[in-house]
Amino acid sequence: MDDKTAAATQRWQRLMIQAKYQWEDDIPFPVTKRGVQKPRGDKRNERIMVSLKNYISGSKELLQFF
Repeated sequence: MDDKTAAATQRWQRLMIQAKYQWEDDIPFPVTKRGVQKPRGDKRNERIMVSLKNYISGSKELLQFF
C-alpha cells in the first residue's frame, strides 16, 4: 500500500471511530437526578442518525480500498 492510500484509509478509520463514539454518547436515554429515564429529544435522535449515516458511509468508502 502506498503512502497516499494508507493515509486515506487511516483517515476513514478515524472518521468511523469518531462517529461510533458520537452515537455511543447519545444512545443512552437521559436520566433525571432521581434515576427516572426520559425520552430522547428530537435533536439527540437527529445526532444519532447523522453519526450512524457517517459511520455507514465511512465503512462503504473504506471497503473500496480492500
